[in-house]
Amino acid sequence: MCLVNMKKSEPSNRKSVKFIIFNHSGVVGGGERSSLSLLKNLDKKKFDPLVIFPKGPYKDLLKETKVRYEPLDIYLLRFRTLPLYFLSFIRLFFKVRKEKPAFIYCNSIQASQWGLPLGFILRKPVIVHFRDWEIGVASRFILKAFPNYFAVANTNAVRNKMIKEGFMKQERSFVVYNAVDTDAFFVDQKDQKFRSEFNIPQSDYLVGIVGMIDKQKGHHLLIEALNILRNDIKNLKIVVVGDTSWTSDKNYFRELEKRIKELNLESRVIFTGFRRDVATMLRGLDLVAIPSEHETFGRLAIESMAVGKPVVGSNSGGLPEIIKDRPLGFIFKQGSFKELAAKIKKIYFEKDMLKSYMKNESDKVKKEFNPAVYSQSLSKIFTQVLGR
Repeated sequence: MCLVNMKKSEPSNRKSVKFIIFNHSGVVGGGERSSLSLLKNLDKKKFDPLVIFPKGPYKDLLKETKVRYEPLDIYLLRFRTLPLYFLSFIRLFFKVRKEKPAFIYCNSIQASQWGLPLGFILRKPVIVHFRDWEIGVASRFILKAFPNYFAVANTNAVRNKMIKEGFMKQERSFVVYNAVDTDAFFVDQKDQKFRSEFNIPQSDYLVGIVGMIDKQKGHHLLIEALNILRNDIKNLKIVVVGDTSWTSDKNYFRELEKRIKELNLESRVIFTGFRRDVATMLRGLDLVAIPSEHETFGRLAIESMAVGKPVVGSNSGGLPEIIKDRPLGFIFKQGSFKELAAKIKKIYFEKDMLKSYMKNESDKVKKEFNPAVYSQSLSKIFTQVLGR
């Protein structure tokens, strides 16, 4: 928590193991939500973490966890902000040294830019959580410069790729699947708040794509698939959930709008903007599409199936590992909008049969990807690392 409030918190258990969690961003994304699953279910008698991250709304969610946290003005390693990175590093050095942690846990590859050199200087073991398919230049430099870390991957696909590329050592790496918030994601066929908000008839068949509007997410593939199916499924509509706040290509959204107009599909594509009520939104859809170029895990796939919705995803990254053997999971060849259209058509005409799997699959997914299981798995790794 903030320095002002740290003195007001309850005294931590003296026998608990202190450790640092570095998060590279103060914005709430998949990695931040995973950290909440860890922290909410962490055995506070055994572990006493201090979460350090750049200032941002992430701090509002950390209040629920009852762990110590501190948002700071810190910067990642970038050429244009190199002096600020070194100032950040010096500030973090004194803070971490004063904390005297048993180990450092980097909640993302980018967070290793602070955690790995600090662990080397202070002679503390470091655990890096790999959640991305590609690694940036700065992070590659840090990972190669300080290679004696332990690594956690969110799928076997990510682990195998990183071992092959030399960023993980097999004997020092682990796989822990992400968790789903079981309290929020559940089956409720009566929940029509999302459709009511946008005046969408119950008779419309809604295929949703969720996430930032960026080319690698594959929105254009879904638009082309809709064009193929426009006459076969008259009540088919696409719901685009997300915005361009963090996209790398600002022109992509304009290109999408242009293509939609060219195909005369304006009435069949709904843009909602950014949404926080993900579970409610998913319950209003009929099918969730994940046509990404590379999806390291596919948290959205798990959340969708937890509310009883089928998922069609590309055969990229770790996504097939998560959904391919499930009754509500369907895979298509990445980049092929024709195959995506064929899968959507198949799912549409089997929709009544698929509904029979809703409750059972929801229960299975929530059991397998339970936040408590996620936290226990990471806690075992922490203990194992400390024992080496």
